[in-house]
Amino acid sequence: MAPSGSLEGEKLGPGTIVCGGVLDEEGCFAPDGEAGGWSAYKPKLLWWCKSEMEEDREVNFLVNSGFLIAVIVTVAVRLASSTLDASRGWTAEEVLLRLPQDNWQGYMDMLRSHPVLVKAVTSGTVYALGDWTAQTTNGTPLAELDRWRVARSAAAGFVGHGPLSHCWYEVCEALFSAIGWNGAWWVTLPKIMTDQLVWGPIWNATYVVLVGLMKRDAPARVWEAVTSTMVPLVVSGLKLWPAVHLVTYGLIPPENRLLWVDTVEILWVTILSKQAADEAKRDQPLSTDTAADEDGELTPVAVLSTAAAAEEPALAELVK
Repeated sequence: MAPSGSLEGEKLGPGTIVCGGVLDEEGCFAPDGEAGGWSAYKPKLLWWCKSEMEEDREVNFLVNSGFLIAVIVTVAVRLASSTLDASRGWTAEEVLLRLPQDNWQGYMDMLRSHPVLVKAVTSGTVYALGDWTAQTTNGTPLAELDRWRVARSAAAGFVGHGPLSHCWYEVCEALFSAIGWNGAWWVTLPKIMTDQLVWGPIWNATYVVLVGLMKRDAPARVWEAVTSTMVPLVVSGLKLWPAVHLVTYGLIPPENRLLWVDTVEILWVTILSKQAADEAKRDQPLSTDTAADEDGELTPVAVLSTAAAAEEPALAELVK
């Protein structure tokens, strides 16, 4: 390989790689590998791409866009089908008015038949949506969204949060019934305290372990994350969840508490992600207490600040 400056304008074999470019079909130096429409890169799938980086980006964009469209269409069809099946002779206004009622009834019917599975799907969906929201709100373009991160969040919600939350709310009600406190006007406050001091730490540790295992982190690293975040995450959770749980344990029936909590998480993750994005635009560090792993993904190894929490999958629940 010769210096590019000594080859510019000279006639050599086409496709000869030189520093800073290649030679075109006429044997002339072509900066950045292009000249006269000729490129040294041969696309694998998308013929219009001129580099491997461009093709990877375009493929990611198409895959992410296709997945998003498929989800939207599937959800829309599923929501509409419950009402359209019985909508013969109805006006469009009547159909729209019945959609929420019919879908809620369908959800409750499935919840009564398969409570654990429905709650697992609910949490898995919310965790995936929460991570997708966190990435897009932080300014990540569709072509650069980390699908594996979204998948890890969905798996953590499906395998962990949904089933375990179902068990927790059942145990909590049984516990307070056993000691005779259920029905008392003040029982909401001890339930909130129990949630924050018992269930909160259990789920935080479980989540950290699940994410660490899915990322194939070393056991020592996972254990470090669990021990170092135990107390800080409980303290961070006090910023939001006691107020939310006034509604959770004061107004919401036990079978619908997970859905309520997951709904709040979506709103919370959007707020935190927007705050983190604003911090980044001002070129201010998110927090001196946060840590990034070798992949550049913020991890709960240190104290999570409000803004920094938005960089981690399922972050809203992580600061519960």
